[in-house]
Amino acid sequence: MLRFLLVLIVWIVLPTIRASAQASTPDSAPLLHTGITGTNTSTGLADPTVVLSFRSVQRVVLDAVAGPVDAGHVDSLLRGTPVTRAALVTLGILRPQGDRHAVAYLVLTVDDQRAIYQVAKVYGPSLARAFESHRDDFDRLLQRYPRPELRTQLAFDLVARMR
Repeated sequence: MLRFLLVLIVWIVLPTIRASAQASTPDSAPLLHTGITGTNTSTGLADPTVVLSFRSVQRVVLDAVAGPVDAGHVDSLLRGTPVTRAALVTLGILRPQGDRHAVAYLVLTVDDQRAIYQVAKVYGPSLARAFESHRDDFDRLLQRYPRPELRTQLAFDLVARMR
């Protein structure tokens, strides 16, 4: 079973707008936007990005963001599509929790992103100053890392995980 590392960034229409816009949103308009990291050589229904392009699958994901959903609810949303609940589990989109299913990967809502931006606005400048004040130390340590092509990524990961 191929398992993909999915990183889903969800851009949900603002809650106050979503309810009124939903009635006027065509069936083909996406409810969320997705992305995948890494290499994806799958095609068709074996490709999580293809499966996530179905509005009914997007609805399943959005419903599961609030908490695990009943298997029957998932099946009812998928009715009439070529996608099955088992496929969503196999692709790493959902994970079973008893007779319910939860989202199996990172989902960021608009509210989540707002919170991230607010925290970054408050703490980002001081983090940047702290990093910059120790830049020589970081550079010296990073030079010891045996894979030069990954040093920039390592530096980012170190800073991103600072608390």
